[in-house]
Amino acid sequence: MAPLRLTRRGRVVATGVSALAIGVLSVTLATAAQATHDKPGSVDKYLAKVTISAGESLWSVAEAYDPNADTRVVIQQIQQLNSLTGYQVRPGEVLWVPRG
Repeated sequence: MAPLRLTRRGRVVATGVSALAIGVLSVTLATAAQATHDKPGSVDKYLAKVTISAGESLWSVAEAYDPNADTRVVIQQIQQLNSLTGYQVRPGEVLWVPRG
């Protein structure tokens, strides 16, 4: 049986296919690693689910959950997290709040 000989074009095609396979494998592994890193419970480290009590405001909630941060910035984050358009909250309303 004669040894396999590749032409120049055959070597270029083989190199291209190998590079493509390595690229696909890299993307697949990176995606799998990211998926295992983002566990469903990881959101709980950075957010708290808060039920608004009577007399509470966005300001008081923001101060309570991140007392070391600028309260105005925390209020903006609460508004963005919960798609709020104003500053009014009602007792019983459930909001996601960033933890400090």
